[in-house]
Amino acid sequence: CDPARLAVLKGVSIALRYIRKYQFVSLAGLHAVFNMDKMFLGREDISGQMLVGARARGVQAAFVQGDAVQLPIADDSVSVVTCGFALRNFVALGPVFAEMARVLVPGGRIALIEVDRPASAALRFGHSLYFDRVVPWIGGLVSDREAYRYLPQSTAYLPEAGELLAMLAKAGFEQMAKHRLMLGAAQILIGVCARGGTAS
Repeated sequence: CDPARLAVLKGVSIALRYIRKYQFVSLAGLHAVFNMDKMFLGREDISGQMLVGARARGVQAAFVQGDAVQLPIADDSVSVVTCGFALRNFVALGPVFAEMARVLVPGGRIALIEVDRPASAALRFGHSLYFDRVVPWIGGLVSDREAYRYLPQSTAYLPEAGELLAMLAKAGFEQMAKHRLMLGAAQILIGVCARGGTAS
């Protein structure tokens, strides 16, 4: 990939929408879509199936499945990395952030989209009722019950925003910020690669 290109992880459609909004890069430069994490359910590789689905939706890009901490990409080779709703599934975020910094050109940007909980007590109550109870129930009716039961539980593995931003700074990012989306039900973390960070 040359530095004018864009590396995208999971959550492609939502990620690209916010890249447009925050004017990260021209989407004419879209080059590759990387599915970085490896999630397995029985013998089925869910991540691989996600890539099949993305191809079926007609996204014009190369698709690569790889390890989040050992991307098959050269140093300083992409200008934007996004990650959609996957941070809470990684065992250790520090090495993942460091790998993002490695493949980004200095001044390259990240856009990390994840679930969140609303700040307002009233909204948080309504969101918890919907996300923790209604979503798993409906998901269990139409799809994999265990997967949708895991969804709200997985938020427990996601560090608070302050800790996430500190980890990004340690990995070599600056100008970090958090923006709340959907009345606080989701968040986007952005930052600029400055180098000089550490993986731990």
